[in-house]
Amino acid sequence: CQMVTTATLESVMKQNNQRIKILIVFFVAAVIYLAFWFLQNKKTFNNETVDLEPAERLWLEKHKNELLFAPDPSYSPFEFYDKREGKTRGLAHDYIVLLQKKLGIQFKIVRVSNFNQILSLAKERKVAIVNAVTKNPERSEYLLFTEPLVVLKNIIILRQNEKREITLDDLYGKKVSVVQGYAIADFLRNNHPRIQLDLVSTDLNALLQVSSGVTSAAIID
Repeated sequence: CQMVTTATLESVMKQNNQRIKILIVFFVAAVIYLAFWFLQNKKTFNNETVDLEPAERLWLEKHKNELLFAPDPSYSPFEFYDKREGKTRGLAHDYIVLLQKKLGIQFKIVRVSNFNQILSLAKERKVAIVNAVTKNPERSEYLLFTEPLVVLKNIIILRQNEKREITLDDLYGKKVSVVQGYAIADFLRNNHPRIQLDLVSTDLNALLQVSSGVTSAAIID
């Protein structure tokens, strides 16, 4: 049997702490950038309702019980369920709140446990509103999209000991964590089938898979 020494455990803990620090720095930088963008555009955020045509107002009144919205529970910082406050929050969710104020209505909330469930409900016409998703050909078959408000690039996450630059071609034959239902998963499946996909439920699960060495990389936005 192999003996694990205290020094070895301390070394492993130090490495894990360094990885966590890197993830925290990345997350904080993303939040600062998005907060700055939000402040630059805050002049559009007011409580005034829009003037709708009588036919438009009538349509909303007639269909108000059909306006079902399933917020993403774990897409921080864009949309997530805050257990401490007991409500959904996030930078993208603020647009939903604003939309309700401007229209003078309240969407009916449908709670889900992950993003993939949202898409499944949308396909079955059990929700009418989906927030903060990427447009692709498959989703366009059952969803209508507004113009994008924020565009983010996907990034490849590696363990700290990987020093070289890497491309998708370098991941051929390797196991890569992506969130099930995300557009990047469909893209990789259709365009890079030699990458072995490890489908997980959230971005955090994808990061943990890489950090623990279960997969070689994660691709998230």
